[in-house]
Amino acid sequence: MKLSDLEKMVVLGLLHKGNQHGYELRQVIQQHFGQLTGFRPRAIYYCLQQLERSGLVSPQKQKLGGRPERTVYSLTEAGKHEFQRLMESNLLEPFRPFFNVDLALYFLPYLPQEWLEGKLKAVERRWREVRIWARRQAKQENWPYQMIFSHLERTIEAEISFLKILLTTLTPKRN
Repeated sequence: MKLSDLEKMVVLGLLHKGNQHGYELRQVIQQHFGQLTGFRPRAIYYCLQQLERSGLVSPQKQKLGGRPERTVYSLTEAGKHEFQRLMESNLLEPFRPFFNVDLALYFLPYLPQEWLEGKLKAVERRWREVRIWARRQAKQENWPYQMIFSHLERTIEAEISFLKILLTTLTPKRN
């Protein structure tokens, strides 16, 4: 699934809760998806414009008290169908995440072993910190959100395990 489809899915999914303006959507995305996705909240207005052009959301102007007028978006029937299509695609089509480490592995022979070993140990420490954060978040959230953090924790565990293997493969080369 392309990032633009993921962005559409996130915004359409959030609009299932009810009508929201761009700033509200941006806040929710920052709070709930900030560390989990590549979706940048500053792109929310562009995404909303694209969804409006496609007939997936409907804008209405709203003025509350002395505040400036703002645009509030609601989900159209077409938007509900598109959301369901995107969810099906996201759930059923395996998408291998891209880890920048995978690309860097190709060039490992060009790096000094001691330097590389130090950097990989630093990465392992960072992954351990993120795993602790994900574990805490899973305990604080309700279903289904706790499952997101549980999945993240297990993914990080796989990364830590891989780094350990990688570090052991470096040791024999130094002797």
